[in-house]
Amino acid sequence: MLNNHLLIPISNYFDLNKSHLASIRLRAYPCAEALRKSDYSFTIGERVNINANAIIVGKIGTSADIDSRSNKWLAQLAEAKSRGVSIYLDYTDHHLGFNTPMTFFYQSALSLTDCCIVPSEFMAKLLRAHYHGPIIVIEDSIEITSQSVKTKLVSSQSTALWFGHASNVKFLIDFINSSEFLISGCNLIVLSNENGLNIFSQSSLKFINRNQIRLGLWSVESMLNAARIADFSIIPSDLFNTRKLGISSNRLITSFALGLPTAADHLPSYQEFSDSYVDIRGPLFSKMVDMPLNFSNLTTSAQSLYVDRFNPESIGQKWLSLLLNRQ
Repeated sequence: MLNNHLLIPISNYFDLNKSHLASIRLRAYPCAEALRKSDYSFTIGERVNINANAIIVGKIGTSADIDSRSNKWLAQLAEAKSRGVSIYLDYTDHHLGFNTPMTFFYQSALSLTDCCIVPSEFMAKLLRAHYHGPIIVIEDSIEITSQSVKTKLVSSQSTALWFGHASNVKFLIDFINSSEFLISGCNLIVLSNENGLNIFSQSSLKFINRNQIRLGLWSVESMLNAARIADFSIIPSDLFNTRKLGISSNRLITSFALGLPTAADHLPSYQEFSDSYVDIRGPLFSKMVDMPLNFSNLTTSAQSLYVDRFNPESIGQKWLSLLLNRQ
């Protein structure tokens, strides 16, 4: 009988879609939901169920007790492996390419792993330098349904929306200072976690009237509210930063679902959708700042073509298919 255990730093099923870890909300939750709806047995938490015949290892997360947690997880995985339990490792960030608090865990876990799951084809490429077993791409799910595409400006001056984790704030600051796109009077809404907002608030911005910028803590609700008063979305990154090249397409697809014309850097996971957004470094970006409604047709097309593919049900079915086909 299929009996899965999700090894994650959370033990209550009802908290999965509220976790501060995006990998739990966007990956472990759709997996667990698909198992639940299909009436397959599963357990979650940091203590592996002795009856599990498959373990899905989620993101271990960084914390003050990361060394202790790593050793406990690895000991349980080794014991389960000795009993023939199948081990699936969800590898969402390239900790093997850089020295991070989680590098030791992932280096050690790979030798116990039967199959790795990654959020993008480029992450699979990065991982193949370290792991020679099967690697399966399962994208992040999105957390919202498609919203109406904008048909009119909210005010006489256009408003851009940026949302992201603190690790992405530097790219926003660099873009503001290099592109000077706010000089025309465009407004900006910035949504991030508390650390990200602190980083942004303490940054040095060139030629900017801070009154043009509104800051807020990210949540699904605050993102939806911000999208109602924004006219387009921006996703600047760094195409030379290897830490970011393996990321999923989640922010781009979420931006489409918000109903906003979008300007983004051409990250590897975004390139499949390049006909649906504007190159944020190209000549069309200034036109989007001035007349974002001229690009609404791109968002309408993106919603029709792509968004459903990333809803929790679709992503959950990919997890279910993987687990059923390999056991």
